[in-house]
Amino acid sequence: MSTAFGDFDPRFPGISLTVGSPTQWDRLRRYSLGDELPSGLSSLNDAEFLETVSSTTVVAHEMRHFHDFLLSPTGSRLMRTRVLLGLNLIQLLVALRGTGIWDRSDVLPVPLTTWCRWSRAERAEYAAAWSGLLEGRRFPFDLPRLPPLGDDLVYPANQRTHTADVSPAAVADLITIGEGFRRRLIEQEAPPDGVVSPRLTGGHLGEASAFLVQVQEVYKAFGDEAAQRFFSLILSGGNRYGVALHNIGNAFDFSGAPLIADLLAVFTGWILLGDPQTAPGTAHPLVRFALLTAALKEKGPRAFFGDGDLLTVFPRWDEWTGQPATLDGLRQSLDRDAGSVASLRAGLEHVQSELADWAETVVDVYERFTTARGLMVRAFLREPWAYLSPASYLHNAEHWVAPLVRVSFADGVALGMGNAGDHGWRVAHGFEDDGRSIGKVIYTDAELAGIPCFDEEDADLFHSLLAAADVIIGPDPADVSEVETLLAQEIVGEEVTLIRAY
Repeated sequence: MSTAFGDFDPRFPGISLTVGSPTQWDRLRRYSLGDELPSGLSSLNDAEFLETVSSTTVVAHEMRHFHDFLLSPTGSRLMRTRVLLGLNLIQLLVALRGTGIWDRSDVLPVPLTTWCRWSRAERAEYAAAWSGLLEGRRFPFDLPRLPPLGDDLVYPANQRTHTADVSPAAVADLITIGEGFRRRLIEQEAPPDGVVSPRLTGGHLGEASAFLVQVQEVYKAFGDEAAQRFFSLILSGGNRYGVALHNIGNAFDFSGAPLIADLLAVFTGWILLGDPQTAPGTAHPLVRFALLTAALKEKGPRAFFGDGDLLTVFPRWDEWTGQPATLDGLRQSLDRDAGSVASLRAGLEHVQSELADWAETVVDVYERFTTARGLMVRAFLREPWAYLSPASYLHNAEHWVAPLVRVSFADGVALGMGNAGDHGWRVAHGFEDDGRSIGKVIYTDAELAGIPCFDEEDADLFHSLLAAADVIIGPDPADVSEVETLLAQEIVGEEVTLIRAY
């Protein structure tokens, strides 16, 4: 049985739910996205209890991930880099068509950063290996060869991202610029050198924040006994939800601090809100976790938490850990967002191609993202406790940004979705292979509480373009799902078939 019914995707402005069986879909539809609640929890064994409760309360968990990402200066920086990568892909597609490469080829091995580092002999050997399945198909042997990877590799300036240049030199530059954005994403998400833990990651700390909200949602829906059972089972299960809480709990135990959900949430909140612009070496959650844990052990819980006023607690923690002011970093990040939107809008004036509408949509969604982020940050700064406290966060749901909701169906899950429209669901993508559902994606009309900021169809194209950028430019093919590859195929069209270069 599974407790994972959601999968946060930073390329999508909302929450992403996942379904692995018809039974899971029925539970999500009736409980998570409906008004029903399951009964008879006390009679279920632990595995059945976890699956039922997890599927019922997953929306609260995923919504916290979405809002944490919106609030975080790191999330803002990652989104801007992804947007630049998406715009880079659009210009690359224009250049590939403009140079005639697609007129001479009907197969495109991806990622291009792999294919374009192979010699002509290596490309010929790879094409020969596919000859049985792709007999008569034409490979792009004339794509430019890129310099080898290395720490000394210098990426071109990204001014071509907003030009209509379709020369072979532009193709080479755009591929390497895209690779530069991909490497920047990896560097932005990775902890600094020497700050690596085999048992704890930044992702674990994000899961701790979402899990604390989910426990409160279980309490609201089913009462204290169910919430205690849920918390205990997750904490003892050795999964990613419990790893961070174990580590935080150890620090609390060592200092004598009580394990109270609100204190854990405040602790986790500070950890997630570092600003990489004002603290470039110490904004990563793992670094902030280590610094704050050391301060807690040194100062003790009474001095550490003080009177509980977050407008004084956060500055005190900043001082004790030697960090720039966390709340000031949030304010400054809004100014950077506004500057980014203005810069991208100005760049659009130079995009003159058949895909200019796609570029416009990418920037539109990004501007909506920054608007939504402004709403979240200002609400947080007015009353941090209303957001950080799990109970208060759920109670004040109408004050936060309302996420879109998409549901993805795992490989091989065949569901009768012909009547989706009758229920307010829109099938966005429905891939079939020999009658097997590969990855159906639908959008629901679930009216989640909050302030609406995003357009569903624009957000869908935005997500598909960013997923296609990951497939076509990088990363390693092993990290790309079948559904992402099919989304990328939709983006490039039918005249060229994508295959994986490995």
